Amino acid sequence: MTRNTSFSSLLVLLAACGVVLAVSVAGCKDDTKPDPSTAPSASAASSAGEVHLPGIDTSPLLPRERLEWSEEVRTLMSPCADVAVPVAQCVLEKRDCPRCISAAKLVLKMVRGGLPREEIEKLYKERFDPSAQKVLPIDGSPTEGADDAKETLVEFADFECPYCAMEYPHVEKILQDRKGKIRLVFKVKLLGHPHGEIAARAAFAAREQGKFWEMHHKLFDNQRALEQKDLDAYAKALGLDVAKFDADMKGALVNDQLDRDKKLEDSLNIDHTPTMYLNGRGVEPGEDLDDVLNEELGELPPSASASASASAAPSASGAAGAPSASAAPSASSKILAPKGK
Repeated sequence: MTRNTSFSSLLVLLAACGVVLAVSVAGCKDDTKPDPSTAPSASAASSAGEVHLPGIDTSPLLPRERLEWSEEVRTLMSPCADVAVPVAQCVLEKRDCPRCISAAKLVLKMVRGGLPREEIEKLYKERFDPSAQKVLPIDGSPTEGADDAKETLVEFADFECPYCAMEYPHVEKILQDRKGKIRLVFKVKLLGHPHGEIAARAAFAAREQGKFWEMHHKLFDNQRALEQKDLDAYAKALGLDVAKFDADMKGALVNDQLDRDKKLEDSLNIDHTPTMYLNGRGVEPGEDLDDVLNEELGELPPSASASASASAAPSASGAAGAPSASAAPSASSKILAPKGK
């Protein structure tokens, strides 16, 4: 099962359970991608009883689910390689690993969503195992934020995906709250929406006149009006040369950008939008982007230990995923992206 197919399975299960989560990925689904069936569920109940961790609310879980979650956090190892204890022990002993709290919360959400144990452990590994970190080429893509920012967020989005439109103001708030600490790299993932491609062409054509992000906002703010006449009206409102804009929409530079993004998303097997990578790591369903950023910056939530270790962050050398470290203020915005097509 592919990583992003696993995400899709998770979100469908969460929706079926009536769970509303603040998440940073999934949303519009690419039906052209294969959708293998999930493996059969395996019970994670344990005679050892329930685990109670400070800062983790297990009250939404059924008694059986609390036992399953307890077993997982007792057996899954800490996300920090230098803290060689299970997640539960890491939290209880306030070990120097800020990711343990987030790991426990993520496992809780996956258990509540009904994922089988093998799927939970697979997604956990993909989220926290160093070998799962991707090196994503970002040269040539539109960026927002400081070029030398320690944190690089790569987003794959479709301008006609409603969940992408819901997400972008929250990402903008995160960029403002952590000004100078994070940069956003935008890449297109076309899902077959009727106006998705011409909207993407409009954004990249506007970039040729220095107005990519202004057009980006126009497109998401006016998602129900993406006909060519609408795009020309937005170009005019932004002060663009409309004749050049129309020509660039069909030009080689825009074609090349779309081709590069298509090759990359195919290599990553991305099947939904929005899909996000922070410092080369996919942000999993059920995760709050602020929590993930706190981990990368070495910040702890109020319920965790005051001591924290700085985590990996990208360089600004043309690829996301190279390690470094930093610190930044916390932000409170959350991204809502329910499952959809």
